[in-house]
Amino acid sequence: MSFALKKTTLKNPAKLLSATILTLMLTSCYAGARSENMVVGTMPSADFGKYTHNIAVAHTANDTRWDSRISEKDFRAALTNSLYYNNLLNDQSPEYQLDANVVKLTPPSMDFDMYVTADVQYVIHDIQSGKIIVDKTIETRAAASEHDEALITDRKRVANERVMAQNFQDFINYLRR
Repeated sequence: MSFALKKTTLKNPAKLLSATILTLMLTSCYAGARSENMVVGTMPSADFGKYTHNIAVAHTANDTRWDSRISEKDFRAALTNSLYYNNLLNDQSPEYQLDANVVKLTPPSMDFDMYVTADVQYVIHDIQSGKIIVDKTIETRAAASEHDEALITDRKRVANERVMAQNFQDFINYLRR
C-alpha cells in the first residue's frame, strides 16, 4: 500500500495566518482571577451585630465544572480579606465558622461585553452548638467590556474577578439584616 502526498499551495497565506491568530486568541488559556481584584473593601456604615469580628472561614471550594480560572486558594484569600476589611473576620476565637462553595460559574460570553454569572453557597455554623445559622446561595452577574481590557483573555479574567467581588459584597450586605 502506498500513499501519495498531494502538494497544495496556499492561495492566500495572509488569510490563513489571520484566521489562525484569531482562533488562538478566542480559545487560548487565559490568566486566572487574582485574589486582590476580588476583595471587597470597607463598606460604609457596616454594622453586623453578632457577626462583627466573629466569623472564621472554615472551608471553601470551587465545584464548578468548567475551567473557571478562579482557584480555590484565590477564592479563599479574597473572601477572607473581604471579611477582614469589613470587620467580620476573627480567626482566633470566633463564635461562627463560614463554609463557602462556588456551585455555579458560567463561562464568559464571547461578546464584546463578557458576562459571567456566579452562584456561591454560604453556610454559617454556630461553633458551640454546630447549628446552621445561615444557609444562603447568592447569585450575581458581572461584565467586562473592551473598554476594560482590549484582549479577550484579559476581559475574561476581569469578568471573573468582578462577579466574585460582587458576590462577596452581596453576601456581606446580606449579613447586615
